[in-house]
Amino acid sequence: MNNSINATVGIIGNVVGVLTHENGEQEVFTTKNIVTSSGDLHYAQCSMGQTPTVNYKVAPAGIRLGSGSTTPAKSDTTVTTYLTGTTHAIDATYPRTADPDAGNTGSGTTTCTWRYSYTTAEGNAIGIREGAIVNNTTTPTACLSHFVFPAAFTKTVSDTFVLYVNNMFLGA
Repeated sequence: MNNSINATVGIIGNVVGVLTHENGEQEVFTTKNIVTSSGDLHYAQCSMGQTPTVNYKVAPAGIRLGSGSTTPAKSDTTVTTYLTGTTHAIDATYPRTADPDAGNTGSGTTTCTWRYSYTTAEGNAIGIREGAIVNNTTTPTACLSHFVFPAAFTKTVSDTFVLYVNNMFLGA
């Protein structure tokens, strides 16, 4: 097997979180995201028109937020430290490529975007630091991707929050 191909083909990711306060002011959080081994399999199967072994697009799949700061790994199945009440289903019409949402500064034609939009009543927590797209928001056994922001933040009942998880497909 020629291992030189591994250096030129892959999936990399970034995450953009936009927290909008009641007064309209926004805080933007960005970080890298790792596509897990389960995520690699999902993308490979989808690209071949196969039914994915794990479907991250339909309930009970979704995203979970947490307070952990452990570096994400390919073998992860969920967040390190889950914050109760922070799960959310994917937005309608997502995932998609070439995301037209202006808030997503990580969009691109070869980028798959997963978007999760929290209203003021959803996902309120102190110390949000990490997130993972999981197969089951109650009892996850696999995750597509996992990320950790550089610093923790708080989402209150006065805030909305939109999370864009971007996975870019790179060729030679």
